[in-house]
Amino acid sequence: MEAIRCTDRLPEANEEVLVYETEAGWRLAWLVVGKQENWWENCHDVYGLHQISHWMTLPPEPKNTWT
Repeated sequence: MEAIRCTDRLPEANEEVLVYETEAGWRLAWLVVGKQENWWENCHDVYGLHQISHWMTLPPEPKNTWT
């Protein structure tokens, strides 16, 4: 998978993706689309995600081989 620059394209609203924040590194987050602005949210970090430069989709779930 290749990282996508936020200036090139953004993910769908509320789609969980990996984002690269310049101070925090890679984090799981989602894009919230508001009426006047968009922002990133996640549920694990105390601080906000402000300097997102890239994002990428999550890989597919592994196949269950325990049958």
